[in-house]
Amino acid sequence: FRRSYADWADELDASYCFAEGHCTFTMASESPTLLDMEQMCDHRFGGRKGWTKNFVSNLKRLMDMPGVFSSLVSTRDGFRTQRMTRVLSKMACAQGIFHCDVQYCKQTYCRS
Repeated sequence: FRRSYADWADELDASYCFAEGHCTFTMASESPTLLDMEQMCDHRFGGRKGWTKNFVSNLKRLMDMPGVFSSLVSTRDGFRTQRMTRVLSKMACAQGIFHCDVQYCKQTYCRS
């Protein structure tokens, strides 16, 4: 039985959503603005510096350690730890799409 990339993507997306608490994140409204997103990120990461500094170097360091990286991510189970998902949330904040991630999770994976 071969799994497709779409199956792996679902595992990764769903595990990201649940690990980061997007399903229960109450600050996200149905139609948040960019300002709302910045406030969500500031709240989640303890201020602006928490999501605008050093996250790319942290991700690179994790990915440069093949043994460590493979223990953190699985095509069968998705992300196994917040060490990875936290960096992805910070990247979403820096890219201005964190609120989109939260809404995507709520609409796709968080429904009963």
